[in-house]
Amino acid sequence: MTRTCWQSPGVEADYDGGTLGFDDAVMIAEKAGLAALLYTSPSHSPTAPRWRVLCPASGPLAPGMRDRLMARLNGLYGGVFADESWALSQSYFFGRVNDAQPPQTAIVEGAPIDELDELDHIARGKPDTINPAGNGGNGAQRGPLDEQALLEAIIGGTDFHRACVRLLGR
Repeated sequence: MTRTCWQSPGVEADYDGGTLGFDDAVMIAEKAGLAALLYTSPSHSPTAPRWRVLCPASGPLAPGMRDRLMARLNGLYGGVFADESWALSQSYFFGRVNDAQPPQTAIVEGAPIDELDELDHIARGKPDTINPAGNGGNGAQRGPLDEQALLEAIIGGTDFHRACVRLLGR
């Protein structure tokens, strides 16, 4: 049995949007020539796709490169990744829960993400990094807190993490 182990840095992103299918995500990485490991998350279903993508770098990088590489990945996937994909301390579960289906996995051969400079022209940064007043900020969403809209986002599952964090912060 041959085992592959990546020992280089890179970026990881979590997709919970529920519309971009796993096979489509794999095809996007293949088309771009991006080295990647993709797998479905425990809450994935055919009608509500949820998956993660891990993209290795060619070697050690300065910590400040993470946002640039995440912006490349986010741009490649049309801006589908939410705030938590930029969190340095985020951890992800791999496997299945209870009697759910085992995760789908795919390894895409290609170039490390830090070598795909052509992705810079479609790069998209972290969502909600500029407040409505337009004066920048630290990445936290600002402006009036619409509790009802946040509760609806949680109940509907459309923006669970961000909505929970904003309500908790209040």
